[in-house]
Amino acid sequence: MVAYLSVSVLDKLARIRGVTWEWEPAAAALGKEPGAPDAGVIADEVEAVFPDLVVTKEGYKHVNYAGLIGLLIEAVKELKAENDALRRRIDKLEREGDGLCPAGGEAKRSPQEK
Repeated sequence: MVAYLSVSVLDKLARIRGVTWEWEPAAAALGKEPGAPDAGVIADEVEAVFPDLVVTKEGYKHVNYAGLIGLLIEAVKELKAENDALRRRIDKLEREGDGLCPAGGEAKRSPQEK
């Protein structure tokens, strides 16, 4: 069953930080090279907003990064919709404002203001 998201993904994603780190020696048991740099997100932060994307194995939390892809796509769509609305608003304001400020920079005045 496919379920469409009914809430703002963007607001939830804003609560998750992208971070970098170096693996600790204990991570060698997970196949990670101690001291090697890596990048990702904090599993606890992901779990707080998208609990289905985090599993715990052998005492370590793992993030389903593939599961984040669809959420990121929806967030981009939200941003695009907001950007499009702002562009339309700016275009409308610019059209309404044409002629109010000629190239010289001074606004036209009505006969009553002169």
